[in-house]
This record gives sequence, structure tokens and C-alpha cells, in this order.
Amino acid sequence: MNADGTVYHRYGSRTSDSASDLLRMSALVGVLEAGLRAHAEHEPAPAPRGKPRTLDDYPVWREKLAAVKQQGRSIDCYHCHFVFETERRQAVADGTWERARIWRWPPPEQVGLELDPARPQRVTGVRPGSPAAAAGVEAGDRLLRVGAQAV
Repeated sequence: MNADGTVYHRYGSRTSDSASDLLRMSALVGVLEAGLRAHAEHEPAPAPRGKPRTLDDYPVWREKLAAVKQQGRSIDCYHCHFVFETERRQAVADGTWERARIWRWPPPEQVGLELDPARPQRVTGVRPGSPAAAAGVEAGDRLLRVGAQAV
């Protein structure tokens, strides 16, 4: 992710059974290399107006930190995935969350895809009758973009 908010790539996914089944070092190296190339080609977006927000500006995040501290633990490192979850929780708390936002990035199997964990752009299977099949995706295809987002 660029400091201007541009997301170059996302890495990883999970299954309902495991947070790490689909993670491979070779895939991480590949996405980091692609991120460096994307960064070199990136034209910065205009600076946002107003004061930039940090996680600490969200009341639900401050509540989470207080609860963690009360348990005698700490969060030593903020991760980018904390941002989206914090924004979602804050929208729920504010009453502005919309059901249409529930599946921002569905897991591959939800749209009928089987992907190679070592090369996550490579489709290894497509479930018949699935959204992926309806879109014409076939085993052996390489996914490069979904909409405007690089895969």
C-alpha cells in the first residue's frame, strides 16, 4: 500500500479451516516483487483534503486497545488489515454500515475458483455453474486483474 492510500496488491487468503493453508513463501515473494514494480510505475494520487486519519482516531479502535490492555496484552504492530476491520466496526457502531459491503473480497471458493497456493494468479479449477464459470474463467487461466485491481 502506498502512503497515498493506493493498494498495489493484496496477499493471502484463508479457508474456513485455516488462516495459513493458502499461504506460500513463493507467493509472498512474488507479490512483493510485483509491488515494487507497481510502486516504481505509480503516479501519486492527489493528497486527501483535511487531516489524515489514523487507527487511533476511531473510537472502536481505542476501545479495542483498552480491552487488550485490560487483559494484560498489547498490540505491538498495527497491520493494514486492521484498518478495514476497524472501518467496518466503526460503520456498524455509527449505523452507516451497508449489507452490500459484507463481501469486499470473497474467498476464491465462494466464486467457484480453485487457485494454486504457490502461484495464486493461476486457476487450477472452476466449479461448474459458479460465478467464475459464468464469467468464462477456465482451469489454466492466469488472473491478472479483477476490475481495476491487480491480482
